[in-house]
Amino acid sequence: MVDKISNENLRFSYDKDTDVLYMSVGTPRECLGEMDDNGIIIKFDPQVPNMVIGITILDFQKRFSSPHAKPLPVNLTAQLQVA
Repeated sequence: MVDKISNENLRFSYDKDTDVLYMSVGTPRECLGEMDDNGIIIKFDPQVPNMVIGITILDFQKRFSSPHAKPLPVNLTAQLQVA
């Protein structure tokens, strides 16, 4: 059960060649990952129990471009900054 999510910057990266979406909280770093049956990997901070620091989604475009795609429940809190 996840009980902590860091409030750092959320980063997205998509690899078109492998059809993988990477999301990380802050700069990507060493983690422990658990993959579910749908090819979604939840990444945890090894130093802080239950703190999610990233999500990797395999077959992202294939999975979510279908008209029968299942929604991915993600709740985000965002803070925008102008550089």
